[in-house]
Parts: sequence; C-alpha cells; structure tokens
Amino acid sequence: MAEGQAASHADDQWTCGKGLAAHARIPVRVAEFLKCLAANLEAHVPTIDTSDDNGKAERAAYVQLSREYDAIASQLARTAKQMHDYRDLPAARHHEKELADPRLLDAFERFVRLETELAEALADSAENDRQLLRKSRPTDVQM
Repeated sequence: MAEGQAASHADDQWTCGKGLAAHARIPVRVAEFLKCLAANLEAHVPTIDTSDDNGKAERAAYVQLSREYDAIASQLARTAKQMHDYRDLPAARHHEKELADPRLLDAFERFVRLETELAEALADSAENDRQLLRKSRPTDVQM
C-alpha cells in the first residue's frame, strides 16, 4: 500500500477524538440556543411595567435568567470548542474487559434516549413558538 493510502485509511479510522468532535455540534447548537434565549429574555425587559411589585419581580426574574443563560451558553460554547479541538486526539488503547461492562451500554442507551427526548421537546417547543410568532405578527393591511 502506498504511503498516501495508509494516511488516508488512518484518517478514516474512527477514534474517540473524532467521536468527541462529532458530538460537539450538539452543545454548539445548545449554546447558540441558550444565547438566543438570553437575548430574548433581555429584549423583553423594557416591555415590563415596573410600577408595581409584580412588574418589579418579573423584571428581576428576566434579568437574572438572562444573565445566567448567557453565562451558561458561554461556558458551553467553550467546552464544545474543546470537544471539537480533540478531533485529532491520538487513538488510545482501551481495556476490553471494561468496554464489555453492561454499565457502559446502559449509560449510552440513556444518552440516546435523552437525545431523542430532547429532540422531541425541541420540536414541540418550536411548534408552539411558531404559533405564538404567527399570532404576534401584525396582519398586513391590503390596499
């Protein structure tokens, strides 16, 4: 086999580093989503009438949540970048006995189940928000 072919085959070999990088796209999107959520909360703040205690409490809640989601999003984005940057992590040997531990499969099954539930929750939330957005847009006046 030619030298270039060997390198190409090595590039195609799945490694834990490539797995980390492949899974980084989800936290990247979640970070973007949370950053957008924080911005939406912040954009709502000026609309709140703070002339009574209810308004003051709502404003305080929105300001606090906006700051916290922004901080979480920033940290998550940094961690996702680290995951992606591990793409070229050299392959390490693994202990076969530990890889056969049923707890490893159980943990991965839980991950896949929650991944599916997250996708379903996001789809439901997006549909509700699309309906709210349609109701919130002013209707065009026909001339």
